[in-house]
Parts: sequence; structure tokens; C-alpha cells
Amino acid sequence: MDVYKRILKLKPRSTTPTDLPVKIYKECAPELATPLCSIINATLSQYLCPVDWKTSFVTPIPKTASPQSLNDLRPVAITPISSLICEDFVFDWAYNKISSFLNIQQFGNIRATSTSHYLVSFLDFIHSHLDKRNTSVAVAFVDFKKASDLVDHTVVINKAINLGLPSHLTAWLADFLTGSRQAVRFQKQTSSYQQLTCGVPQGIKMAPLFPDTD
Repeated sequence: MDVYKRILKLKPRSTTPTDLPVKIYKECAPELATPLCSIINATLSQYLCPVDWKTSFVTPIPKTASPQSLNDLRPVAITPISSLICEDFVFDWAYNKISSFLNIQQFGNIRATSTSHYLVSFLDFIHSHLDKRNTSVAVAFVDFKKASDLVDHTVVINKAINLGLPSHLTAWLADFLTGSRQAVRFQKQTSSYQQLTCGVPQGIKMAPLFPDTD
């Protein structure tokens, strides 16, 4: 039933070359829910992730009207819908286990918070200190360039273990990250696959959680 409900909650999105359209998933939810549930249960119980679920297709989206270099492109990763549904369950279980250990100031990645909450908190901090006599505020901004692209898989797994993530979820997560690969799609053309030794596709459900454990 949970798989069925999550299929119905799917939002319109681009799909991989081997995936079904979201519309088909939702229209055939009663028929697809049971076999998909069996697949998800099998992958989680065996701690093995299907190769297709580790594959993402990156589409370069221009940041400017006339991009002049690769830095002017934003890579958007598309992963299989079945993988996203499975990740949805894993994320919920993992988040419930380790959320109390996460830095509360990770506004962009913690549930019910966003960068807007960060700005409110930051401005409140500044104004509350400037209201005091003979007080000044010095601010240093540090930009961790391409943080999601440089996440070390070994560090993620070690942090998950140290935070007390259940062993079966840690084992599945390790297999999910091991052997992941991606290809670039542009104007209906697809490049060869590239193995990923670090980083996580920004389009996956688990992505917000990985940097938090670093």
C-alpha cells in the first residue's frame, strides 16, 4: 500500500531512456505497486541495488542565456523512478535514525527548513548583536565548491556507521554508492558511461542527506 501511495504522489518529471513515463506509473499504479514492492523488498533484504538504479543521466541546463563554458551549465541528473521510490523509503528510515545527530544549522537539507529559514536566522543573529552597545559583527562567507560532486563515498559510509545507522541500511547504502555511473544526454544523444568514484547525483532522493553526514 505504501508503494502504491508513493506512486500516486509522483510529480511530472523527465525520465531515463529505459523508464516508463510518470503518467503510465500513475495510471497503472494498482498493477505496478505489487511487483515494484517485491523488487524493493528484495533489494533491501539482499543489500544489493540493481545496476540501473545506480545509473543517472545528466542533462546540461544553461545558467545564462548564452553559455560560454562548462561553468555556465548546471548538471541535472535524472534517475529511474523505481529507484527514487525505493530511496524514498530508505531516506525516511535513515533520517528518522540520525536526524537528532545532524547539525541544526543545515537549513537547506533538514526537513521543514530551507535557505529562507537560514536567512531569517542569520539576519536575526546580526541584528540582535548590533542592538548591543559597542558591538560589531564580522561575517566570513565560505563557498564549498561543488560539494555534492566531491562527497567521498568512504566518508559517507563511515559517518553513517558512527551515527548509528542500522547495519542493513548501511550495507544497502554502500552497495548503492559502489559502482554508480552516469552518462550525459544532450539533444537525444547519449554519451558513454562514466564510473563515479565520489559525489552523488543531485537528482536522487538521498542526496540532501549525504553532505549532512560529512
